[in-house]
Amino acid sequence: MVEGAPTFSEILPRLAEALAGRRIAIYNRDYDTGRLLWELHLHHQAQGTVDFTKHPRYVARRHGAAQAWLTVDTPPA
Repeated sequence: MVEGAPTFSEILPRLAEALAGRRIAIYNRDYDTGRLLWELHLHHQAQGTVDFTKHPRYVARRHGAAQAWLTVDTPPA
């Protein structure tokens, strides 16, 4: 059913345009916002638009397993 469907990256420009400046009703806030953040993360990672090595705290918030590593290996800011 999803075979041949556009990827999130392919629909992102239209989605962003459709949602710009609008309030959105969602059914399950935690799931929906988490899923959207994850898809945006994958998009930016694939596009190379964010240098995640320069944003380690972002990675830690999105990837809990990274938090312990960052706590040990990242000097205090």
